[in-house]
Amino acid sequence: MSADTPVPAHIEQASAQFEALGFERLAVSAEASESTQVVLLRDRDGVLAEVIEDKSDIEVERLVLELTSALVEPRGVLCTGTAPSLTLWPAELRQIFPGSTPEQLLWHHERASRLVRGKGIALEGPKG
Repeated sequence: MSADTPVPAHIEQASAQFEALGFERLAVSAEASESTQVVLLRDRDGVLAEVIEDKSDIEVERLVLELTSALVEPRGVLCTGTAPSLTLWPAELRQIFPGSTPEQLLWHHERASRLVRGKGIALEGPKG
C-alpha cells in the first residue's frame, strides 16, 4: 500500500481535491478486480478521507468519498460520505450526501463535528 501507486484519473482528481483541502495521501490500495482505495489524513484535526471505487458489483462501478473522525467518549466514529455503508460500526454516526464534492463533504463533516462537540462528545485529534 504505497501512497505513490498510480490510480485512474477520476480517482486521482477526487484525491487531489482532498489534498487541496489540506489532506495528505497516506496509502493507495489497488486491486484490479475488486476496488481501488486512496486514504488521506488531515494532520491538524485527525480527519481521515477515503476515495473508494467499488467494483464488487459488475453492473455498477461507483466512486465513494468518505470522511471519518474518531469519537473519544463514547468510543465510536463520525462518518460523512456520498454513499451508505454496507457495514456499520457500533456507535457510528453517519450522514450521507450523494453526489457531494470533497469540499461539500468537509463542510458537512465540520458542521457535524461542531454539533457533536456541543453535545459534550470529544473527537480524537491528531496522533503524535
